Amino acid sequence: MKKEILVEKIDIFLNQAIQANCYYLIIKQFSKNSIDYYEQINLSSAFYSYTYNALVTATFMELAKMYDTHTESLNIEKLIKICKENKKIFYNSSTEKKKLLMKNLPALNRNY
Repeated sequence: MKKEILVEKIDIFLNQAIQANCYYLIIKQFSKNSIDYYEQINLSSAFYSYTYNALVTATFMELAKMYDTHTESLNIEKLIKICKENKKIFYNSSTEKKKLLMKNLPALNRNY
C-alpha cells in the first residue's frame, strides 16, 4: 500500500474519532449546564431535548462508522491490520514525518 493512501485512511479515521469526542464533550457540558441553568432550559425544553438527542445520535453514528463490520467499511480492526501489514511505512519515515502523521492523536485523549 502506498504511504499516501494509508495516511489518508488514518486521517479519515482520526477525524471520525475526533468528531465523536467533540460530540461527547458537548453532551457532558450540556448535562452539567442542564443543572446550573435548569430554569432557562425549561423555557425551551423541546429545543434542548431535540438538540441533546441529536448530539447523542451523532456520537453513536460516528462510533458506528468506526466499528462497522460491513465489508466495504474502514473500521478500527481493518485499520490496525493495514497498519501492521505496512509497518515499513512508519519505520522508514523520518521523525518529522511521523510527527506530522501523529499530530492529531493527543486530541483523542483530551478532556476525558
